[in-house]
Amino acid sequence: ANGENSASGFGITEKILHSLIDSGVDVVTTGNHIWDQKETLVYIERNNCLLRPANFPNGTPGKGFFVFNAKNGEKILISTNVGTEMLHFDGDSLEVDWNDRGIQNYTSGQVLLDGVLYGVDGGYKTMKSNLYAMDFETGEVYWSEPNFGYASLIAVSDTLLILTEQGDLVAAKASKERYQEISRRLLLEALCWTDPTYSNGQIFIRNDNG
Repeated sequence: ANGENSASGFGITEKILHSLIDSGVDVVTTGNHIWDQKETLVYIERNNCLLRPANFPNGTPGKGFFVFNAKNGEKILISTNVGTEMLHFDGDSLEVDWNDRGIQNYTSGQVLLDGVLYGVDGGYKTMKSNLYAMDFETGEVYWSEPNFGYASLIAVSDTLLILTEQGDLVAAKASKERYQEISRRLLLEALCWTDPTYSNGQIFIRNDNG
């Protein structure tokens, strides 16, 4: 579960953490607001199930990843980051292959196609967010479409379906060469933060009104 700002919008308290664990949650992730509750600096050291971003500076209290055994015996790695980072896990330790603290996805997911990672860099409620394509293995940015605006995206075959925060449904070719927009149509009113869904030849989208 993500516990970021579960304490009335300001970090997470130990009481809230324990209530989540007691309800059956195995690991609680956080973000850059984790230290809003100063007590967290102390209690995070005795609660390995509470994670702060893994790419915080060395010496920062707490851990950025946690490994636990699932009921089927499989090991599961949970990690949280500020920025974008490629991590390698060998079953015991976590190593960084590459990182880019300049690229931040916030609540939007990423799409991986043929070794190319597509995503949105930037926060919500701003047109300053950029759409980008980068090499999954090295972190090299192939292209970045500036001022695209905050959006969520999925892929259908070799086409990106992008729903902007303002309600535009955009189709673009999935290509590492350059941004190639196929079509754009305003379908909903803001705010739109949910990924589009594709099923049986139909596209389903929604805004914050449901």
